[in-house]
Amino acid sequence: MQERLRDLSAINQKWLFVTFEDIKAVPCFQNETIIAIKAPYSTVLEVPDPFVTCEDIKAVPCFQAVDYPQRRYEMTLISTMGPIDVYFIS
Repeated sequence: MQERLRDLSAINQKWLFVTFEDIKAVPCFQNETIIAIKAPYSTVLEVPDPFVTCEDIKAVPCFQAVDYPQRRYEMTLISTMGPIDVYFIS
């Protein structure tokens, strides 16, 4: 997969971007939802474990472990260097 992405970026090297069509052409990405993030250097990405229960942690917020598809996934992006752009590709 990484080799395929490198090939795609080499094709678009003069523009320094990968298109929506390029991403969707990668076989393992077909029929999947993809989150693309454009963020400055030193951006922090935090993804809490969705299986952690209130008994496991004593902090707020408390993430409840529930059966799929009700399981709740969260993602936090923090940047002090500039704006963050998030794109959903489905």
